[in-house]
Amino acid sequence: MCVSQVSETRVELEIGKKTVRQTGVGEQPSNTLNRSDRSALEEALKIKNQMKDVEVVAIGLGSLNIRDHLIICLKLGADRAVHLICEESSFDSYGVAFEISRYLKHAEFDIILCGNRTSDWNGGQVGAVLGQILDLPQITEVVKIEVNPLKNTVIGHRKLKRSDRQIVECSLPAVITVDPMINQPRYISVHTQVKKHPFEAISLEQVTVSPQQVQNNAMTELVGVGVRRPRPKKMIMPDKNLSAEDRLKFILSGGQNATKKGNILTGAVEEVAQKIILFLTQEKVS
Repeated sequence: MCVSQVSETRVELEIGKKTVRQTGVGEQPSNTLNRSDRSALEEALKIKNQMKDVEVVAIGLGSLNIRDHLIICLKLGADRAVHLICEESSFDSYGVAFEISRYLKHAEFDIILCGNRTSDWNGGQVGAVLGQILDLPQITEVVKIEVNPLKNTVIGHRKLKRSDRQIVECSLPAVITVDPMINQPRYISVHTQVKKHPFEAISLEQVTVSPQQVQNNAMTELVGVGVRRPRPKKMIMPDKNLSAEDRLKFILSGGQNATKKGNILTGAVEEVAQKIILFLTQEKVS
């Protein structure tokens, strides 16, 4: 499974033209393990408890700061952790997926679990791009996973709008991105101990890829960063033909009198259909 570190939500940010920098945290940035990635890890541990001969490997890409979060994954129950060393922080989603795919092409796996998106940039593209590069089936926005080892398939229940669900089945190996609502991640036990050398550190050169090569393959460019514009509150203005007293009553009531008129059509189906056609003709709706 793939893990990433994101900025703490309680930290103040200084927004520049193309950068976002934490303020008041000293030299080391205050980061945490991405919420949806924790849910992906929890789901991987559930699959491990339900099946035999399952190994959970946490993969993190970044500088030395991500090692602390890989250790957290080990304390939560992951069997191994792999640190893909990369000091470059300006890679886009394609660059991140490209680097991880280079390592996975030489690894054995059945399911690649990722969070659906990060809580800072909210991109939601790494998992999908990873499946595309590796030419694997993928299921996104999953809120329930069912693995069938006999058929070598996995069933994912996707979250759609208005609480709708879509059930998708695909063969293994596959890439699955999970929604945070799929589970409630566990806490680290105070009695948990990690081995002295818990993770494997791999540089980009070891997976036959250079940072410059990834930079050249970038698919997006950051044009600018800005604060979200406030949405103006909709106000219903009183009719200017009303008296001053009626306009004041209208404002104090919050515009409750400004209700749209509607018609309720009754009768047989044929009769109602004729009324609808007549209305659309009168309104010149094509």
